[in-house]
Amino acid sequence: MRADVILLTVEPQSGEGTYSFVCPSCEDLVEKPADRKIVSLLKSVGVDVAERSVPIEELEPRPEGPPFTFDDVIDFHFLLGQDGWLEALMASAE
Repeated sequence: MRADVILLTVEPQSGEGTYSFVCPSCEDLVEKPADRKIVSLLKSVGVDVAERSVPIEELEPRPEGPPFTFDDVIDFHFLLGQDGWLEALMASAE
């Protein structure tokens, strides 16, 4: 696998992160954890590093309310299949 097809993301504070690539066999996106040793190895073979300056949790705080569940996804799926769902949603927001 060539170095230019691997994305390495490192947190500056810990020196650890993740690396990801598209599997050449099944074409799925694969993401793996990268400790300092793996980060060093990937850097040594020319993998570009993208540093995470701010954790994602700090960029966009979690909204108030209960967590979104799988049942919520199913309910939303069926809601999208109904006629007039957008209009009902817009009316309830007013």
